[in-house]
Parts: sequence; C-alpha cells; structure tokens
Amino acid sequence: MAESFEQHHATLIREFNEFLFEHPEFTEEIPRGATVVIQVADDQEYNAWSRALAEANLEPGRPLVYVHVDALAPRRSRLVNPQVRLVG
Repeated sequence: MAESFEQHHATLIREFNEFLFEHPEFTEEIPRGATVVIQVADDQEYNAWSRALAEANLEPGRPLVYVHVDALAPRRSRLVNPQVRLVG
C-alpha cells in the first residue's frame, strides 16, 4: 500500500464525513455516540488494523458500528469551467 494505514484511515473518515453531510438520512442508522469502523472490500490488512484500533479505543457502553464500502473512487476536481488568464 502506497499510503500508510493512518493516511488511508484519515482519507476514509474524511470521505465518510462528506458522505454523511450529503446523505444525512444515513445517520439514522448509526446510534448516537457510536464508534464507527470503516471496512473496505478487498482490503483485509486495513480492515484488521481498523478493527483493532477501534476495539482498543472503544469506551464501555458505546455501540460499535461497522460501515462496509466497496471502494474509494478516485479523487476528482469539482471546479466548474476554470479559465486561465495570463497577466503581463
């Protein structure tokens, strides 16, 4: 893996937060105060690392929720009609 588990985890968490912002109805399936563990299809090493991290830091009484994703799509620009203007 080109990036570390920590970097991959940070990327997945950021993307999951953005997904929740765009799809707030998804939060209805997650209990308040839950620890969320993201699991990525076909990435068993990351999944094991993520589960171990969550379980080691789980506070008593907090629900544990697994979110399974198929993949992370390539990052794309969201710029609309950019134009270059050379000055000078």
